[in-house]
Amino acid sequence: MAIISPFKALRYHPARVPDLSSVVAPPYDVISPEAREALCARSEYNAVRLILPVEEARERGLEGATERKGEDKYVLAARDLAAWRREGVLAQDAEPGLYLAEDRYRVREASGREVERRRLGLICLVRIEDYEARVVLPHERTLAAPRDDRLRLMQAVSAHLSQVFMLMPDSDGRFAELCAKAAGAEPLAEFENGEARHRLLRVDTGTARDFQEAMRDRPLLIADGHHRYETARAYRDLMRETHGSSGDRPWDHVMVLIASMDDPGTTVLGYHRVVRETGITPAALRDRLGRTFDLKKVGGVADGDAPVKLLSAMAGAESEGKTAFGVALGGEANLYLTTRARNPAASPLARLDVSILHGEIFEMMLGMTEEDFKQQRRIDYTADPEKAISMVRGGSHAAAFLLNPTPPAEVLAVAQAGHVMPQKSTYFYPKLLTGLTFHAMD
Repeated sequence: MAIISPFKALRYHPARVPDLSSVVAPPYDVISPEAREALCARSEYNAVRLILPVEEARERGLEGATERKGEDKYVLAARDLAAWRREGVLAQDAEPGLYLAEDRYRVREASGREVERRRLGLICLVRIEDYEARVVLPHERTLAAPRDDRLRLMQAVSAHLSQVFMLMPDSDGRFAELCAKAAGAEPLAEFENGEARHRLLRVDTGTARDFQEAMRDRPLLIADGHHRYETARAYRDLMRETHGSSGDRPWDHVMVLIASMDDPGTTVLGYHRVVRETGITPAALRDRLGRTFDLKKVGGVADGDAPVKLLSAMAGAESEGKTAFGVALGGEANLYLTTRARNPAASPLARLDVSILHGEIFEMMLGMTEEDFKQQRRIDYTADPEKAISMVRGGSHAAAFLLNPTPPAEVLAVAQAGHVMPQKSTYFYPKLLTGLTFHAMD
């Protein structure tokens, strides 16, 4: 059973930071060096300085800092966090609580139509469970290097800096009902950051108890933040070695944001693949695709409305129970819709479009290996279909494969069957913001 708990959130003090848009940041793994500089320029207290610190010598120009290369950035994050608390930039709430995050945003559906949506998520602590307990379910593999990096950061700051994004089944609508009730409170903060309009609210004590009871027997699916969850689990194990495993300690929990997978406000975008080199000619690849799938021309690469037409055709094929990809090939003027009837008898993992793309096209037709996927040797990823097509049109990449979004229910089915999906199979939107709450474990 999932055990959720309130906590005394560490938050930006409104007197010192009246506008949270200047200090919030997206997840560390989607921040480019240029984006980091822009975030730092917004405020000296931007959360990016904590979640993505750089070498101290480069950031501060300190004498001798390069002699401790590899450690300085973690020390720097710990110093900043301690200084911000000491100066009152960050203040801890006096009483434990649950918090509600509301995001109102616009997004383009798989069909290409732009819509406005509202996502409500509960920020709380979840007791860390091993995957074998089947309480918290992963759907992607993780890599050792990011786990080590996040663990060293957590050891330095002794805090959860970003929420793990989790989804929960809510077919009876109870979770959505409680979120709607909590959303009527006076907000602690509200702001816009270009992608969405955000509100942060505190959940009243009675509703908090109702949340805890309603969520007790429901599984939690990790949507985003597998590395952060596994880092928190590794940190818990290290702390238990030092302090013992008896009692209920801060490191036995991880800070999360939980949203309903049945809520239309929970958006998953297609995570498209752009192949740098295929090893064969475009004509040869088109011929191989045509032997296994049905190919249909859908507009030209240079047509302004071609991506929308292609996405709409892909969504239509999916509604007919077909596997569908959009394809752009280097040196070819046409875009293609690639379809095939889906096998209903296949396992939850095997019938996913992304599994078929990786297994039958990338591995069998293009000779890619598991190590190629892990090291991202031949593939780049983007949730922007126009960008994927333009990378091929511009000549930097040989082919683009556009994917329909994987519905959350299908992701859950894969996880409940004990399988994991290929890396970067889901792109949940909008990304969670770091800076709404922190969980200090000191």
